[in-house]
Amino acid sequence: LAPVELVRNRFQVAAGRTTLRAVLREAAAAGGVYRGLGATLLRDVPGVGAYYAAFEAMRRRAVALRGSPKLELAELAVAGAGGGVAFWTVALPLDFAKTRLQVGAEAGSASVAGVLLDAVRAGGLRRVYVGYASALARGVPGAAVVFSVYGAVHERLGGGS
Repeated sequence: LAPVELVRNRFQVAAGRTTLRAVLREAAAAGGVYRGLGATLLRDVPGVGAYYAAFEAMRRRAVALRGSPKLELAELAVAGAGGGVAFWTVALPLDFAKTRLQVGAEAGSASVAGVLLDAVRAGGLRRVYVGYASALARGVPGAAVVFSVYGAVHERLGGGS
C-alpha cells in the first residue's frame, strides 16, 4: 500500500501537471517509494483491530437481541458500519501523519509522533481529524457491504453468522 498511496498523495499535492516518472523520481530523492510504510502499518494494525472488534461486538449484541445466531443482511450491515466507524476513528490521526510524511509537508518532524504532536499543538485534536466526515462517508458504506456480502457468502457455503 505505501508505494501506491505515496504516488497518489504526491499527485494530489503536485503543482500543475506532472508525470508518474517525475513523481517516482521525486519520491526516490525524498527517501524512496516506501516512505510512510511504517506509518501505514501504525495506521492499519490498530485500525483493523478496531474494525473487527467493533463489528464482532455489534454482531454479538445483535445475536443476543435476536436470540439466534442467524442474522439478517441489514443487521450484518449495521455491525459492519460500526466497524467502519471504529476503523476511521482510530486510524484517521495516523493517516493524517502518514500523508504529511509522504508528501514532505513536515520539514521539522520526521516521525509519526512528531507530526501528531506538532499538529495537535497547532490546532488541537480537530487538526488530526480533518476529513473525518468524508472518511466515514466513504468507509462506513464499504464496511457495511463487506460484512453483508461476507455473511451472505458464509451462509451460502453452510456457515452461520
